[in-house]
Amino acid sequence: MHNISPLSPYDRLEHVEPTVENDQLSFKRVAQTNEAELSRLQGCLSKLIEAAEVLDKEFLDEKLKCQGKIVSILLNV
Repeated sequence: MHNISPLSPYDRLEHVEPTVENDQLSFKRVAQTNEAELSRLQGCLSKLIEAAEVLDKEFLDEKLKCQGKIVSILLNV
């Protein structure tokens, strides 16, 4: 499993909230700490990194089998 460095207390999730004042629409960036969401995102990133490592290994294994000659085949599916 690939380890991602822990998030610092300054890491925030940001989103945009609309506000209306005097019939004028504006948007404000809001940053909030949401440990559960940050943890979920960290888990997703770990899974993506692990998947990329698997694909890299598979690609290199196939490349070795073909003596470094990789051919792409496009199929009409």
